Amino acid sequence: MNSYLRNENGVTLPLILVIFVILSILSMAIINISTAEHREVVYQENQMKAYYIARSGAEAIAAKIINEPEVLEHILGKTSNPSTISNGELLVEVEEINLKDEQKIKIIAKGTVPTSKGLVSDEVTIILKSMCSYSELKLFEHALYVKNKLALSNHSEILGGDIAISSQYDSVEIRNHAKIEKEIIYNVNTDLNKLPEYFSSDFFEFGISPDVEINTFHAGDFNLAGSNTINFNTGEKGNVLRVWVDGIFNISGNAKMNIQGEGVLELHATEVNIGNWTYGPEQATTIFYIRGDGKSRLSNHNEIKNTYIYAPNGKVEVFNHTNMSGSIYADEIEVNGTVTFIQLTGEQYSLLGETEILKYEIEKYE
Repeated sequence: MNSYLRNENGVTLPLILVIFVILSILSMAIINISTAEHREVVYQENQMKAYYIARSGAEAIAAKIINEPEVLEHILGKTSNPSTISNGELLVEVEEINLKDEQKIKIIAKGTVPTSKGLVSDEVTIILKSMCSYSELKLFEHALYVKNKLALSNHSEILGGDIAISSQYDSVEIRNHAKIEKEIIYNVNTDLNKLPEYFSSDFFEFGISPDVEINTFHAGDFNLAGSNTINFNTGEKGNVLRVWVDGIFNISGNAKMNIQGEGVLELHATEVNIGNWTYGPEQATTIFYIRGDGKSRLSNHNEIKNTYIYAPNGKVEVFNHTNMSGSIYADEIEVNGTVTFIQLTGEQYSLLGETEILKYEIEKYE
């Protein structure tokens, strides 16, 4: 009996040591697990913070573009400077995605949070898809409407109205102290590209005489040179005098175009080139419908009054110390040589239609 007890006492000490070692291992494992879990929680918190910094930045830029599409001209293709937000850093890049049938904008925002172990970052990408907003447009709603290219130079001034252009900001060239009183609106697309239907010559007198008082059709180019003058009498207010030239309308040298009356002169031609204008005491209005895709050049040493130019496929150049009031709609416009251009709205002779304004909405997050 005493021998059995002695053997039992001999087993107790090793058993206690084994239990102690097991408990120590378990304690160390628990401590390591707790430490790892703590690190993971801290990392996830920092990553979540980085994510929300990125998301807030991306959504702020998206909201700005949605509400003010014209801001794209300043931020497209660029990366922002680092911004500090909630002890983290934000970088935002805006890219254009050109697809066959639509334009998309990609906003990539990166949030970064500094930690004792280094930097934790996350990215949020928002894709904006383009959509069209339609509203009624009077043809001469803007001082200038340009489909493709605008060039202003040599102290020219555009006053009284804004400039609308259907393309991006790199299609505008402003140099040599040219000035714009208001603003340039980009990505304004309109379907007003159709010219009035060609009237049958049966309803017109053939050939342009020195004094035009009735609707007139002229076959081929019309050229007036030397010291000759052609007079257009538009009649009383509300009357429309239509002149159709099946070619170029050209007044050169010292020749002059004189516009009388209080009505409207509608002159249709493939191109229009006029260097000298005179007016009667009344306030007549001139509208040029330019059918061709060439260049029309207008100048006057005094003033071009109440003149509206519609050349959806052509280029219009106004030059040579001219003061012009009216509005121009053209594929390309060049204003050069100390020209002062003042917008008039042309209310009673505007063509009505719709303008297609490019806007954006959120398509998805990535």
